[in-house]
Amino acid sequence: GDWSSDVCSSDLIKIHVRIPRKSKVKKVTLKLNGKRYAVISGKKASSTFNLTNLPCGTEKLQITVTLTSGKVITQQHTYKLC
Repeated sequence: GDWSSDVCSSDLIKIHVRIPRKSKVKKVTLKLNGKRYAVISGKKASSTFNLTNLPCGTEKLQITVTLTSGKVITQQHTYKLC
């Protein structure tokens, strides 16, 4: 979808990132169709995210989680919005 096209403001997407037990999240990077959408770090970095106002159409979301131990976890999801 194009950023200037219609936006699905009513769609609520919850994403749960699976991290190993006793691990702490340092930074989470969200990429929407290959472009950086958001970077969350510090205490705001959580394993559950709510994404709203995404463009209509089929969107690919890549989630990259960096743990304090240095390990990197990557997950990909595809959503069809509107």
